[in-house]
Amino acid sequence: MSGISAVIISRNEESLIGQCIQSVKGLCDDVVLVDTGSIDSTVEIAKSMGARVFSKHWKGYGDAKNFGNSQALFDWILSVDADEIVSDPLKKSIVELQPMHGCVYLITPLINYAGHWVRFSGWYPKYKVRLFNRNECRWNDSLVHEDVVVPSNSKRIKLKGDLLHFSIKSHFHYIRKINRYSLLKAAKYRKNNLNPLWVKRYAGIPFAWFKSYILHFGFLDGKTGYTLAYLSMYKVKKELQYFNELKSE
Repeated sequence: MSGISAVIISRNEESLIGQCIQSVKGLCDDVVLVDTGSIDSTVEIAKSMGARVFSKHWKGYGDAKNFGNSQALFDWILSVDADEIVSDPLKKSIVELQPMHGCVYLITPLINYAGHWVRFSGWYPKYKVRLFNRNECRWNDSLVHEDVVVPSNSKRIKLKGDLLHFSIKSHFHYIRKINRYSLLKAAKYRKNNLNPLWVKRYAGIPFAWFKSYILHFGFLDGKTGYTLAYLSMYKVKKELQYFNELKSE
């Protein structure tokens, strides 16, 4: 497949950015890296591998990704995180693809949690729009959990193969991510004058464990599944805590 740009958002991803870019070579004719303030060697590595690098002041994921799309040489965009690697089966699916206007293509990440692939717990599969035409779609402006805004009449097509997502290096790394994302989500609520649902405020914490470990078969992920179920409760707790703190300001 020709005429496709890979758009990657980065900040301090020197440990994986080389593998990320290597995985889209031979697949994408253009690699755009939008760096949002790295102080490590992310930018230097990306440039040495032929990526076109742009710097962007951080205003949220959606804003950074839309900026990256605007810098792309081609209209078809493959959105990849800097800690993701395109698997060989996924690469094969994209190479053989004949993209069509009016269609968007969904890909599921397979997340590596501290060395363990998470295949249950509600984490997999989670198909998301990752390949699309920028003239037909754009990212929303959400501070966190951004989504591609897709025309209602677009056809959604799932692609075979995974994005190998090395997003969580350790238990404590995930806790820091939870804290950061929970604050962003609480800020999103306040920005849009929304309140957490009643059921989430009064039953959300215990239900989060039940949903992750039982309903989503987290027990099949072994010890990691139990850890994720516990941390799903912690996540809801932090979201509510930050929301109440922002509301009282």
